[in-house]
Amino acid sequence: MNLGQTMITMGMFVLLVMSVISANRMLVQNTETGLQTEALTESATIANDLFQEIQSQKFDAHVDTSRTNQAESEFSEPRDGANEWGPSNAERTLAGSMPDDNGSGEYRAILAYDDVDDYNGYTRVINVDSANGIRIGGFLVTVRVFYVAISNSDVAVDYQTNFKRIEVGVEHAQYLPKVLYSSLMSY
Repeated sequence: MNLGQTMITMGMFVLLVMSVISANRMLVQNTETGLQTEALTESATIANDLFQEIQSQKFDAHVDTSRTNQAESEFSEPRDGANEWGPSNAERTLAGSMPDDNGSGEYRAILAYDDVDDYNGYTRVINVDSANGIRIGGFLVTVRVFYVAISNSDVAVDYQTNFKRIEVGVEHAQYLPKVLYSSLMSY
């Protein structure tokens, strides 16, 4: 082989290596995009499951289940825009430390909390749970609960109403910035 053929062979080899590297980079980016999309889909599932869990509880600790026409003033006071809502000391002890993460999918809050505003300030870590369709572990879930007026259900009010807004934030350190989901619950 003469020098010209060697140079052409080297040039072709460099082009081949660059093509392989480019193809590999594209595969990695496609995989990452796929994981980000899957994380977003799973975050919606996680939020929906938590909404169902929270909304299965009583509207308020002071709800009289034998009545259907309770006055708003009979509900728990929002105390500083609901910043102090959350579980009672007994419920907090039963729920244990936060974030709620026992690794089995059976979260302590399910047994410890008995009304919607107990979940205010609640955090949970979601691990891989293939039985429930969660293939990516490590989601951090946060909850905020507050009273709202029906005329503007995005803004917390400092008085009792028949409406509570539940905001569930879901994030993943690697694949998903915090996404906020919300639901409105009425008495």
